[in-house]
Amino acid sequence: MDVLPHEFLRNSLQGMYDYAGAHKVEVKEIPLDVGRGLNVARNHTELANYMWGDWLLIVGSDHSFQPNALNMLLDAAATEDGDCVRPIISGVCVYRTWPYQLIAYRRDPSGKNFMSLRPGIDWGFDDTMGGKVIDQQDGACGSGFCLYHRSVFDEVPYPWFDPGVRMDDLVSYGPDLRICADAAKYGIKSSFHFGVEVMHWNPQPVEVGRSLQCVFSGQEWMMAELMHMNNEGINEKAVQKVRKQCERLMEEKHRAEDGGDERSGGADSAE
Repeated sequence: MDVLPHEFLRNSLQGMYDYAGAHKVEVKEIPLDVGRGLNVARNHTELANYMWGDWLLIVGSDHSFQPNALNMLLDAAATEDGDCVRPIISGVCVYRTWPYQLIAYRRDPSGKNFMSLRPGIDWGFDDTMGGKVIDQQDGACGSGFCLYHRSVFDEVPYPWFDPGVRMDDLVSYGPDLRICADAAKYGIKSSFHFGVEVMHWNPQPVEVGRSLQCVFSGQEWMMAELMHMNNEGINEKAVQKVRKQCERLMEEKHRAEDGGDERSGGADSAE
């Protein structure tokens, strides 16, 4: 029997709602007729207009998460007295298709564009095991499972998620990156909770989602890094070109490893 992504989301939301209620966190679902349609920027802005509490949680329809995910974000985002210390904080997930990069961003060397946080450089697998929270003063969160404090909407000019070009940066971003980029101008950092892993499902009957383990596949990550170094967009021609580069580098790596094994084998036989 096929299982569709929205079923995972529905089950995750119910589990989160039950868990939050059991731990005295009041959650109110925004009516379904608010924020509907194909315009993501408008939808998110409508949701923010409708928020009634201190925090707004935006969840993608193709994501799933553990029941305590919201509570974990809240614990990291606010003190025991309820003071906000991380106004924008998200769980972490990866792209649902290749290249399996993290949907958590920092500025690239140009200072204009965003790039995914890099494993082994910006974060490590131990961070996921320890539930580390990484703060980026000029970073950006995806909105697949992201918590926004009311103060963000007080500081950032309306319309908050509008992806249009701003006169001070002359760059167009998607709605989730746009609000983070604008918030950074007001000293608001973006944070990523590596203890809150969010699964990202394909928009068709699925067998498996993509987890953080994907980005530790050396070949896939090498290809993504090469594409970034070459400043190439992700299209079929660029992918084929980089794949050949990657295969050549992997062959060189294997030859070097095989040569080392042969040398060590010869030494052993001599003994």
